[in-house]
Formats: sequence, C-alpha cells, structure tokens
Amino acid sequence: MKAAPPLSKSDLMLIRNSVISFLVLSILALVTHVSATRLQQLANDNLNAARVHFDQVSTSVTQIAQEEETIIRYIDRYIQIDKDGVVSAPDRLQFLERMDSIRESLQLYALDLEMGEQISHVVPYPPQDPLPGEPVTVNQTSIDLELPLLHEGDLVRVLDQLLSMPGLFLPTQCLIILDSIATDTFTQLRENLVSRCRVNWFSFELTPPAAIAQEGL
Repeated sequence: MKAAPPLSKSDLMLIRNSVISFLVLSILALVTHVSATRLQQLANDNLNAARVHFDQVSTSVTQIAQEEETIIRYIDRYIQIDKDGVVSAPDRLQFLERMDSIRESLQLYALDLEMGEQISHVVPYPPQDPLPGEPVTVNQTSIDLELPLLHEGDLVRVLDQLLSMPGLFLPTQCLIILDSIATDTFTQLRENLVSRCRVNWFSFELTPPAAIAQEGL
C-alpha cells in the first residue's frame, strides 16, 4: 500500500512559485538598492563638484572685485607713468637724438655718451600677497655722460632737460673737474670744466619677454 505524499502537487507548485517570486523580488530589491546607492554616490559627487565650482566662482568674483578696486585706485598713476614713458620700451636711438638736440639747444660742446648693456630684473611680489598680478620686469641701463662746460650751470640745465625727457632717469653720481689745460686768455674761448655723470635709465614691462616665451611653449 502506497503512502500518500505529505503535500499535494498543487501545494508543491504553490511553494515553488512562492520561492521563485521571493528570489525575483530579492534580486529586484538588491538591484534597486545597488542602483540607489550608485545614484546617491553620483548625487554626492555632483554636489561636491558643484560646491567646488561655487567656491571657484566666489574666489574669481572676489579677485575680480579686488582687481577692479586696485585698477580704480591706481589708474590715474598708471596713466601718468604711461604718459611719462616709464612703461614704454626704451628706444636708445631716440634717446641719443634727444640728447644731441639738448646739446644743440643749450649750445654746449660735444657730448661724450656711453650706454651700458640693459639689465632686466623681475619685480617680486610680497610673499603675503594672496593675489599677485602678472609678472613685471624692470629694465635698467647705465649711462655715462662726459661734457665740457664753460660754467657749472650748464650741467644743471643738461640734467634738467634730461629729467624732463620721457622715461625714468635717476642720476647717481656727478663730478665737475677743473680742466688743467683750460685757458683764461681773452683771445681764445675754451671750456674750463668737465662734468662726468652716471645716470640710470629705468623702464618697466608689464608683460616680460620671458613670460611670452613660456606661454608660447
């Protein structure tokens, strides 16, 4: 005599379907959880990126405001030094022509002038400056002047004309020497004094050549 199975066929089908449904729902729940976790991570990444971008924009706005304030504060000075030729490129030939014109206008003797090699220095910003600007180069050229004089006042007039020229000129040393071969007769007019001066010629470049070369690389 055969024993009756504890569960009927319909019960087995019901259990199997329940297990299948449970597995499917579990897989769906797992997939949903993983997707939700990824979406949450993506949202967090986007939020962090948005915060970084916001901070960058805020910094840029602050920097622009500070630069605008600096421009407003110093624009008049810049216009003046630009008008004075301090930020323009030094033109040696033009300088020699102007010095010759000064000599002729003052009716002086021949002017002996020697110009040294131009030396350039990058102006450092203060280390504590949070927003340093573009690099600025200062160019320096030493000029040696030797001029025979009839009177020491001639030297004053030469320097006055020199300092009124476009550019930034700084006399560092001037000597007036009595000419040992000068004559005091009335039959010959000759210079009695010789002046020797050292003058530094400064100019500024807002975009130094080194910076341009680096940008081109």
